[in-house]
Order: sequence, then C-alpha cells, then structure tokens
Amino acid sequence: MNKITPETYDKLYKTLLELGSQSQECTQELVDLIIKNSWEHKNYGKLYATMCKQLSEEEALNFGNKEKSMNVFRKEMMSKIQKTFEGEIKVFEGKNDKKEEDLTPEEKVEFNQTIKRRTMNNFRFIGELFNSKFINKVIIYDCFFSQLHIFNQ
Repeated sequence: MNKITPETYDKLYKTLLELGSQSQECTQELVDLIIKNSWEHKNYGKLYATMCKQLSEEEALNFGNKEKSMNVFRKEMMSKIQKTFEGEIKVFEGKNDKKEEDLTPEEKVEFNQTIKRRTMNNFRFIGELFNSKFINKVIIYDCFFSQLHIFNQ
C-alpha cells in the first residue's frame, strides 16, 4: 500500500480488491489501511479517494447481497470516516501507551505535530472523497458546519 503511485495503481487495486473480497473482516482491514495511509501520504490522497470510489462500486464487496447500497467496503469506510472525524477513533496511535502527561517535552512536540498533520490530512482525504464523488455534499456541509460550531465556541 505504501507503493501507490499512478503507475502502480491498477496492479495494486486488483490486489487489494482480491484481499478485500476474501471476507468482511479483510474488507474492514482494507478500510483501516487506506485511511491510515491517506493520513501519512497526503500527496496520494486523490489516488486513495479514487480507489475508495471504485471499491465502493465492486459487487465482490457486497458479499452476496444484491443491493448496491450494501457494499461492505462503502459502509465500513463511511463509518470509519465519521468516527474519525467525530473523534471516536484517534488520529494518533502511538507506538507506546504513554499518556500525554508522561511524555517528555520533545515527545509532546512530536505528538502534537503528528496529531496536527494527521488531522489536516484527514480533512484533505475527506475533501478528496468528495471530489471523487464517494461522499455527497450533505456530508461535506455537516463536516463544515460542525467545525464552524466548534470554532465559534
């Protein structure tokens, strides 16, 4: 997944589709992988968003359900994005379980920089998902107004 580029996209897409279609648990892992990589590699957000749009249209990820709205990948991605945006899933998962107050000053700076970078990249990724038509304008409006509400408090 770290090797995504426009040149490797098609091959990687086919591989990820095969992996994701093995089981619903594999699809959930695929969603986590795409989100985490979009946070770390902001330059490829558009490719990740395009991949999400394509995977959401794959019948192989419906797992036997004929309804298009039942694509497991789409449901999982929408759920994870919402939970991440609302703060239920942390954008920072450290390598150790130290609490923020136990960090050294240097570690606190690194911790805060990582949170800021991943949060901004999460916003960028959501924007790319909108541009790729994976999410609709109602969701973007909700995101925008929820942030305005937080900012005005």
